[in-house]
Amino acid sequence: MSSAAPVRLERDGAVAILVLDDPPLNLFGRATFQSLNECVAQVAISDARALVWRAEGEVFTGGVDVHTFQTKSSNAKEMFGALLSTVRKIEALDIPTLALVHGLCLTAGLEISLGCDMIWAAEPAKFGLVEAVVGLTPGAGGTQRMAERAGPARAREFVMTGGLYDA
Repeated sequence: MSSAAPVRLERDGAVAILVLDDPPLNLFGRATFQSLNECVAQVAISDARALVWRAEGEVFTGGVDVHTFQTKSSNAKEMFGALLSTVRKIEALDIPTLALVHGLCLTAGLEISLGCDMIWAAEPAKFGLVEAVVGLTPGAGGTQRMAERAGPARAREFVMTGGLYDA
């Protein structure tokens, strides 16, 4: 990873833009959650009139870096707590929020996108709550947000199969 923060805040007039930029897979680790949380806090106290969540590179995000769980058992709890807190902060913003998704969008990145008011997906986008593949379940409300958006049957399918779904 480069020395730059994996998530940065940009502005385009009154629009705040959160950019995930940690190539090649834009994986979520401790630094990603920390910088995302800091950027969302800045947006909350700014004069922004809208928020866009997007990513650089061919992959929107490969999700959480599972290697971060190998150091301590408390890492998973801390990371899920940080993710849930950040998604709730995005949901609580008094401005419209939009996720612009392209490519692969898994786990944490999808849960954050589901916390936005709208998701605009490029035609080749693929979505998945694939935590079941490594013996986990989505930990930041992705199942509930998916059920709200796509219905309970589709939410169960996302979680239980670990499959990928196109835009």
